[in-house]
Amino acid sequence: MATVYNVMLYGGLALAIVFAIVAVVLFFVLKIPKAVGIATGSTARKKIDEIKEKAMRVYREAVPPNRRRSRTIHPEFR
Repeated sequence: MATVYNVMLYGGLALAIVFAIVAVVLFFVLKIPKAVGIATGSTARKKIDEIKEKAMRVYREAVPPNRRRSRTIHPEFR
């Protein structure tokens, strides 16, 4: 009877390892990190920051330093 349990133990371990490998492969094939980024809003936040940086670069190139506003920008909108 102990042999049956040993076979079940090693068979179960082998299946667990195979399924763990399949899970890791599917995690990247199905692009789960991208889906998590969309669900949490981190992807949108990064894109918004890129757009703000691009707008600031264009502003700095278009407006000479002596014509820029000198008022302080609220930290939330930087």
